[in-house]
Amino acid sequence: MNKHLLTLVITFCCCTVSFSQKMYFPQEKNADCTGAIVMTDSMFGPTVPPEGHGQSLEIQKNQMKDMFLFEREHNTLWYTFEAIYSTELSLDIIAMDSIDDFDFLLFKHDGSEDFCDKIRRREIRPARTNMAKNRADHRGVTGLAREAEREYVQSGPGDPFSKSIYVQKGEKFYLVVDNYSKEGKGHKLHMHYAGYPKPKVTLKFSAVDKTSRKPVVADVEVLIISDDKNQKDEVLHSLSDSAKYKIKLEAGTSYEINCNAKGYFFFSRHLNGNKVKNSLKMVAKLTKVVVGEKLTLQNINFKENSSKLLNSSMASLDNLVSFMHHNKTVTIEVQGHVNAPNMKNSKEVKEVSESRAKSVYLYLIKNNVKAARLVFKGYGNKEMIHPQPANEIQELANRRVDILITGL
Repeated sequence: MNKHLLTLVITFCCCTVSFSQKMYFPQEKNADCTGAIVMTDSMFGPTVPPEGHGQSLEIQKNQMKDMFLFEREHNTLWYTFEAIYSTELSLDIIAMDSIDDFDFLLFKHDGSEDFCDKIRRREIRPARTNMAKNRADHRGVTGLAREAEREYVQSGPGDPFSKSIYVQKGEKFYLVVDNYSKEGKGHKLHMHYAGYPKPKVTLKFSAVDKTSRKPVVADVEVLIISDDKNQKDEVLHSLSDSAKYKIKLEAGTSYEINCNAKGYFFFSRHLNGNKVKNSLKMVAKLTKVVVGEKLTLQNINFKENSSKLLNSSMASLDNLVSFMHHNKTVTIEVQGHVNAPNMKNSKEVKEVSESRAKSVYLYLIKNNVKAARLVFKGYGNKEMIHPQPANEIQELANRRVDILITGL
């Protein structure tokens, strides 16, 4: 069986069950780019297309064999949607009557206010197109497929599927679907995000006193870890006023779990996506805050040879801010350390560590922690955990920021 047809048959069977049977009757304005139907789900339809091209003819006067644009609009509907996930996007446009011949253009929004006018002026080239003639073996289905080879397919005999497209979450697109046939029966849309939706797993989280093992009421924050150090981690859940939680996570995704409770050091754990496969338990054994105790901030990253914090540091810093707000009388010293083996603890080395400690200090002040509760100091390479680091992990352990409790 043709590989596209196999995908098509499976998709069509699923869609028969999944799509609502309530017919969508579009308005005349939906035949224009400026009145595009806003899709908030990955499925839409069935719909009856309007007759004609609406008030504005955005696509016209093009060559029959143009691979980027229709010759002109006939019976069109415009859609707009934002990518739900960052992944590979496929698309099925499913004719309600298999003899209907649908063509489509997919445009990526460039952020401009006159985007539709730019399309009319041919200043924006589509990201994907397909004007292939309807094929009996595909029964009126066209769209984007992972197996397809071409991004643009011109009018005439050809593959009714164009190559799928990689999208980033939040990117905006405009899709125009044109039915060449008069008195068409309409269509359904079904978008497929590769690998999504991911199966859900349950994290059973609890907080206890490390010594007594009694439950501790704590605030918990769950963040999705970004692979890009320049990207800020995304808050998935923010939970309060309990010692036990059941938290839904997506399998295969990396997370950071932060926990704060009054009178205790904050707890932070990284969950590698490879381990988020089945339901799991996590117990935060919280240690009471004691003067003289020291805590190392995890995942604090700076630009190379700079004291400028990367966005990937924000989760740990926000956890520290939360700790200071939960414990309003605690005072701390922010300590900066560098990885500089086989070097003297010179003025320059100390200045690097001090400037980084100061960056953390300033972040706390910016987030409403009083300066009277804070001091910062650079220790250079004086307190390296690994004087002769053997790998990057040990180097990272040397290049750190510690928090020393100086008062309660």
